Amino acid sequence: MATILFTCLGGVGAGAGRPSYPTATYLFSDAPRRESYFALALLDHLRVSHPGRRPDRLVILGTSGSFWDNLIAHAAEEDPELAPLWEETYTRARAQDLDQAAVDRLAAPLARRIGIAVDPVVIPPGRILAEQVAVIRAIHDRVAPGDGVWLDVTHGLRHLAMLGLLAAGLIRRLRGAVLHGIWYAAFDLGTPIPGSSPPERAAPVLRLEGLLEALDWLEADAAFAASGDLAVLAAPLMAAEGPAAPAAQLRRAGRRERAMLPLVAAKDARAAARALPEDGIAALFAPRLRGHLAWAETEDEGRMLAALARLYLARGDLLRATILGFEAVVAALPVPPQDDAAWLEAKGMPDKAAMMAFSRTASRSDPARADAFEMLRVLRNGLAHAAEPRQEAAKALLRDPDRLAEALPRLFDRLLLPG
Repeated sequence: MATILFTCLGGVGAGAGRPSYPTATYLFSDAPRRESYFALALLDHLRVSHPGRRPDRLVILGTSGSFWDNLIAHAAEEDPELAPLWEETYTRARAQDLDQAAVDRLAAPLARRIGIAVDPVVIPPGRILAEQVAVIRAIHDRVAPGDGVWLDVTHGLRHLAMLGLLAAGLIRRLRGAVLHGIWYAAFDLGTPIPGSSPPERAAPVLRLEGLLEALDWLEADAAFAASGDLAVLAAPLMAAEGPAAPAAQLRRAGRRERAMLPLVAAKDARAAARALPEDGIAALFAPRLRGHLAWAETEDEGRMLAALARLYLARGDLLRATILGFEAVVAALPVPPQDDAAWLEAKGMPDKAAMMAFSRTASRSDPARADAFEMLRVLRNGLAHAAEPRQEAAKALLRDPDRLAEALPRLFDRLLLPG
């Protein structure tokens, strides 16, 4: 698996001679580096500070009018035989006429000078959606499954940085890439270096790691929306700065709740909700996360199960909604008189069946509620046992998920306690 540094190349205007990016001193955490093209300074920093993840390939994205001649100019200074290549590149870049075949000729001399493989790529300027997709695909298609990726968003058209960030999320999802970091050299935030001639600036180097954490949260939130599994939200919480306890509690709560043990999961869910971070990216998601855990705030079993059943119904998980809705009704039933309970126990009926029988007897004053209870019971048994019920109305609902999704809210409104 490769480690790749993706970078962009800015455009140029008309000019004479051998134009170049302005030289700046880039202020990295380990040492300052003086360079005109930031990606070269970044490569040196990564070799020293991240030897285990140093790039072995540099992918340079630029338009037909980008500063390709600036890159080859330094190589041409060391090798006069490259002068004709520089002249052609300079002329065609000013005419915005460089194509992929032309920049492919730059790959070998750039690789010799830089010390790693170089992949120069001509991209469209990204004016319309089709061009923007082409930019994203240029990144996607150069990443193999499992590759490590560094992203430099310093140079290039300003909107290309946004496309690069979008591509970063896509290659993680679609290619299984490991995104090591996102870099930006803030030249505009730099300060003049006294006495430098020609005038130079010292520019801070920013690591946009918060963007990676935000991507983690967005992916986890999307996974939760699709699955309803709280445990998927534990991963970005574990990666966030701060105590690991909420992440562990959330993972336990998620696993137990998905195993249909919500009453066991509730304690961890409550603890996680009260210990969520109050700063950083995680704090932005904390209110949303507390909303996901609100079902556990009550200790009333019937209300807790009812709230959870409604959450699953809203997510479209009809199986869990039906089962939990039925359990919520049963949990809220009054305990039968002692003599009835003893009689039912003697008949070999378990406790919940006893409550069901008592409910049918006690609901004679409300036949509609009794009918709703019976329908929910039959639906629950059919779903729990993966078998069609004999009752035709229930069978029709289970055969048509859309009709079942319409029927369950009405049953819940009649039977369940407020969430």
